[in-house]
Amino acid sequence: MIKANVPVVPGSDGLMKDVSEAKKSPKNWLSGHHKATAGGGGKGIRVARDEKELETGFRMTEQEAQTAFGNGGLYMEKFIENFRHIEIQIVGDSYGNVII
Repeated sequence: MIKANVPVVPGSDGLMKDVSEAKKSPKNWLSGHHKATAGGGGKGIRVARDEKELETGFRMTEQEAQTAFGNGGLYMEKFIENFRHIEIQIVGDSYGNVII
């Protein structure tokens, strides 16, 4: 998405190995949220507004994700208040046919 110049929410480049790695995130993400990579339906997401919430929330989210999805992997994104989530589905084949 970034290569195609589509605006995206800033976030980690893949999994965060542990809370110490999450703490190294840019400070403007500190009011961010960590999300389960295998998540869905609102499970495995927690907002951290300061370092203490990040520390306790990271461990809780990791545990919740492991229990719910069998995968405790987390990534981090900057948290945006009052946002709208818009998703589109795109299907394509090896012949160049695309349906949006």
